[in-house]
Amino acid sequence: MSYYTEKQFTKKTQDTAETSVLFNTYFSEIKGKILEAGCSVGSFLSLSPEKIEGVDFDETSVNICKKKGLNAKKMDLTKKLDYKDETFDAVFSSYVIEHIEKPLPMIKELRRIIKKNGKLVIMTNDWLKTFDRNFYDDYTHVRPFTKQSFKHLAYDAGFRNFFVEHEGKSFKGLGFLIRKGLIKTKHAIALQKFLRFIGITNNTIVLVAFK
Repeated sequence: MSYYTEKQFTKKTQDTAETSVLFNTYFSEIKGKILEAGCSVGSFLSLSPEKIEGVDFDETSVNICKKKGLNAKKMDLTKKLDYKDETFDAVFSSYVIEHIEKPLPMIKELRRIIKKNGKLVIMTNDWLKTFDRNFYDDYTHVRPFTKQSFKHLAYDAGFRNFFVEHEGKSFKGLGFLIRKGLIKTKHAIALQKFLRFIGITNNTIVLVAFK
């Protein structure tokens, strides 16, 4: 088991309520199949197991997903994926691309398996906003990104309809408030949109591209 699988992603404190806000922000309109590229231990998959499946290179993470009854497969994102062309209505990948030495082939491959008019959503930290001092504390990190590099990557992968934005600002305790019913998910999304509108965001950049 890798350090991050054991110490980070299997924590009982992992907040699926905040993950739900993310899902409803970017995928609420998706009725068909969604792939998570780099699914770790299945936090995102568990939000809608009937339509989300995941792939990950880490066999331990995949086995954890399977024990939860989630649809996960072991695959290497740097190689051709075992899916037919235009399989998915959407593909999501969060904090994976910074681990990939040559990201362009990966993005081209994800584009291949997205249906026409389908959506790709990629997330990672904005290097220029954070000058991420802890980026290389994870020895598997190889490439930081900026909004501009995300745009160039999307274009070179064949996308022409895309945008890059900072993720809406979250705050400590948001997941707790949602779980306790003190704030609804839709209100949390509306708050994040408003904060983004006035320039208050977190350090995550989000590439949203349409095939």
